[in-house]
Amino acid sequence: MSTVASRPYRWPYHGDVKPEQTGVLVFSDLDGPPSGSPALANLEAFIERARRTGMTVVHLPGADSEPPISVLPGDLTCRRPAYGAFTGTDLELLLRGAGLSDLLLAGFPVELGADCSMREANDLGYECLLLEDCCTALSDQTLAGAVSSVQMSGGIFGAVATSEEVIAALTSSSEEGTK
Repeated sequence: MSTVASRPYRWPYHGDVKPEQTGVLVFSDLDGPPSGSPALANLEAFIERARRTGMTVVHLPGADSEPPISVLPGDLTCRRPAYGAFTGTDLELLLRGAGLSDLLLAGFPVELGADCSMREANDLGYECLLLEDCCTALSDQTLAGAVSSVQMSGGIFGAVATSEEVIAALTSSSEEGTK
């Protein structure tokens, strides 16, 4: 098996990436990602790969938003009344019921639902990783601030990586499994 070359520590903290216990949480607030966004293209490509490995996609649109990617059979959806995805929702029941303990997070914009929910998830014992190239922000400064805050104090809220770094770990893991 393999871990992700993330910052500030290799993810997941507890050991190897296990797709069957990994959820990809996709947040959409305000108007979602801008049309033609490189972050949305990165997320769509990553989601396609993640589904093939057995990861579960969890759509978390805000009260007035739509999921930015297609919802397919096997995906989970939980509409959020607040920025924090665990506040006033059944999200924890959905995640625990699906056997998900490791979370990859992407957000449009990241500093609203994804950032707030990552802190909540960490407090609840989930192992969290922010997919920084699968996020947009209200500004470059707030994106940098959100990414920095995740990595503070040795990864107080989790770790940060790109979708390519996660795919590299999945590829390494599948190659090891064929040996």
